[in-house]
Amino acid sequence: MRDFRDAKAMARTLRASLASKGLKISVAESLELTAELFGLADWNTLAAAIRRGPPASDTASAQHRVRASSGLRDLPASSI
Repeated sequence: MRDFRDAKAMARTLRASLASKGLKISVAESLELTAELFGLADWNTLAAAIRRGPPASDTASAQHRVRASSGLRDLPASSI
């Protein structure tokens, strides 16, 4: 994931997928669920962690920073 816009796209995809199965959730709920998937307290925390990351050209380092700031150090990068 390069920046928070990718996380927002994930949230939109989650919302659309759940809606197709008859479960309607708000945009805010989809953002909060996306943050929870990353092991973070809320959307604002996820967005801030991603914004603190390095430029998009250093994706592996950005993933490491998100894992480190969220306590997900033990998960492989492919899990994020």
